[in-house]
Amino acid sequence: MEAVLSENFADFGDRLHAVPPVGSVRAIAASSHVARSGSRFETMALLSGEQSRHGSTVLAVLLAAVPPKQQGGSSVLQPLWAEEAMHRAFGLMRLVANQTDRNDSTDRTPLLTGWEVGLAQDLAAQFRSLETGDDRRVRPCSGVLRNVVADLCALFGGAANIGLRTEVERMALPAYKRRALVLAAAELVTNAILHGFPAGSGGQIEVSLTSFGAAHVCLRVADDGVGFIENLPNLDCGIAAGLAELLEADLTYDRRNGWTAAEIAFPVRMGSPGQGKCVFSQAKGAGFVSQRERKTL
Repeated sequence: MEAVLSENFADFGDRLHAVPPVGSVRAIAASSHVARSGSRFETMALLSGEQSRHGSTVLAVLLAAVPPKQQGGSSVLQPLWAEEAMHRAFGLMRLVANQTDRNDSTDRTPLLTGWEVGLAQDLAAQFRSLETGDDRRVRPCSGVLRNVVADLCALFGGAANIGLRTEVERMALPAYKRRALVLAAAELVTNAILHGFPAGSGGQIEVSLTSFGAAHVCLRVADDGVGFIENLPNLDCGIAAGLAELLEADLTYDRRNGWTAAEIAFPVRMGSPGQGKCVFSQAKGAGFVSQRERKTL
């Protein structure tokens, strides 16, 4: 990752709050001297230059949770977390830009200050909960995984009529693997929303985390969108592949019966999976799921 990112991205979210909402990301890029040809910052600026005020508010909340310099954990993993944070910021800006385009085309009120901002705050809190100074501490991962993908789909899939179904077994992992797992799921769901359903075509995303065999678990993110026809996914690089490697696994894709499925099957130590599973369905166009409702799922 470019050295300029580590120099300028740490306070990106704070600076987004401090400039006028419309064109705010372009102003940040220009003031930070990072809007260089070919850089993702330049693309971010172009994507977000015409944002609505509420779009900028939602984006600021989300970007505040992804500054690379403030990521916790082992110094050995810092480069991966920093690259993931940059990539996640890029993906979030594309999601917000797509949401703004849909709102403009349907005359829908742009990103409401009510539940959508609250949902963004919850999603940011879920991402922050992954940061820890003790990478080896075993922590539950099922709840945060389910909440992150539900928040993403509710916030960015509702206007596109995208539904979500999750089937997540209860299990716990070392903190660094928990973080890699949840961030990989977020990346794959983001890709599905961005690429699987063009022009608001609508459809379904399914996320599952299930154990198989004596000591293996599989994360599966599938969608019934358009799939990949000519441009096959690059399985050897990219942030999802890097996170899969941290889980001691490979990222695989398959297209079958109208569904595109990404899978990461990884080993776990005996006793990591818990008992039972939680199934959650979020209807197409559904909005915010409260914390109280989540606790009952």
